[in-house]
Amino acid sequence: MKEMLHCTKLLASFSEICKAHLVIDDGKELSFSTQSEPNDSHFIQSLRRFSADILDGNSFKWKSQGHYNLYGRPLKVPDAQTVALVAYSDRRTALTNCSNIVRMRNSLAAIAELIENWQFAQQESEQLTEQLGESFEAIALYSRITPQIMAFTFSESTLRTLMEDLFEAMGVDLIFTSIPSREGYSLFVRREDASSVDADPQGFIENLIDAISADTPSLEEQHFVVQNSRSVPNYEKLHPEAFRFLVTAIEHQSVPYGWLGMVSFSTDKIFRYSELRMAATVAKQLAITLSNNDLYIELQLLVINVVRSLVHAIEAKDVYTKGHSERVSRYCSRIAEKLCLSKEEKNSLLWASILHDIGKIGIPERVLTKPGKLSAEEFGWIKLHPEKGYDILKPIEPLAKSLGGILYHHERLDGKGYPSGLRGGEIPLQARIIAVADTFDAMTSDRPYRPKITAKEALAVMDEVAGTQLDAELVRAFTTIADGTEKLEDDGGLFEKLEGIHSR
Repeated sequence: MKEMLHCTKLLASFSEICKAHLVIDDGKELSFSTQSEPNDSHFIQSLRRFSADILDGNSFKWKSQGHYNLYGRPLKVPDAQTVALVAYSDRRTALTNCSNIVRMRNSLAAIAELIENWQFAQQESEQLTEQLGESFEAIALYSRITPQIMAFTFSESTLRTLMEDLFEAMGVDLIFTSIPSREGYSLFVRREDASSVDADPQGFIENLIDAISADTPSLEEQHFVVQNSRSVPNYEKLHPEAFRFLVTAIEHQSVPYGWLGMVSFSTDKIFRYSELRMAATVAKQLAITLSNNDLYIELQLLVINVVRSLVHAIEAKDVYTKGHSERVSRYCSRIAEKLCLSKEEKNSLLWASILHDIGKIGIPERVLTKPGKLSAEEFGWIKLHPEKGYDILKPIEPLAKSLGGILYHHERLDGKGYPSGLRGGEIPLQARIIAVADTFDAMTSDRPYRPKITAKEALAVMDEVAGTQLDAELVRAFTTIADGTEKLEDDGGLFEKLEGIHSR
């Protein structure tokens, strides 16, 4: 069960999102839990029996036990062992209905599949490392490409770097990947100084693949080799010069992604088994990475949907702020484009702007919807929401770079904001952008305590407070967006502005 330690952050994040505690029971003990064990020994015994039922039935199960709802399914771990993955939540805060049961079943299935595939990838990587110990040349190459092909952030540029490393190690004239399902992932590297390399490499590559006979026995082992094109039907006329051709399938768990291949116009040599093995190794790891990327994207979509549900839950508490977060996010995106921020900065800003008010989920509705002026105590509640939002999202590692925008979006340049009283450049850029977008949406939206104003009036007020409450440069950038060819619709927005533009 040591391997499960690598998944603890993922399980803890999942627990936070689903508002349920997770445990893993191997039939002997509760080997992992996202919280300290309950003091109720009777509940622990019931939990163990529930885990035993899951292992015996090898299927998803659920039941109500005391104050808890229990959900569980089997999870395969290394050495062919099966354990029980169990989630439990307090019945007093989580309703028991068909929709919730289905949601938990699908969520547990997604997390189990991700863990199982991750563990399989780890085992594959370890086995490959042992095999590559036989060849110093292979080890040297693998040491350069492993960090690239095993990264979740695998990209077209990463693939090209990988191809260049492999090209250099193999000493061939042309090396390529053909992955039709991934835009930009069909790449090639060739010797520019070799006159024998075809003038149309992409067309030549397509012809090489099309000429592979479907009944070739070696395809059962996911590779195909031509040592001399002159002696192989379908290949003798593909190029005026004789060439060698090796290709191996990029495939994982019977899912084909494409091909990894290479060509050499030096036929006085042959492709050795070690070269085939290296190509197959890279292709297999590339396939695993593509599969993991798909799983990671699916998990991201799950998180996004959960986040949207949380945002809607917050806005449902106050009909006046419906759609606020999405509008603020849209305004922030336009500012980010104007500032030419990097893709990573834009992505972090997107999450921060969507989630900036998530802390309001813990604030009483009577305070959020109060039509009159807030008392000092009530405003104290409001001022807690940036820190509450920060605390809620801090355990979710993918959101780490968005936390500054969430925590500090109510700071002011003159130091009179909250929660920390930061001044000027001490306030993260992300938070200053959200403050501008949030202010505009607040003033152009109806609130229970005051009617909305027009976009033109809101921009005039923002210009007055630029440099004291809001970042002057960002206000100017936003004004050009609102007044220029990219004019914003005056469709209302979010965030409350009372006496100093800062919303509640």
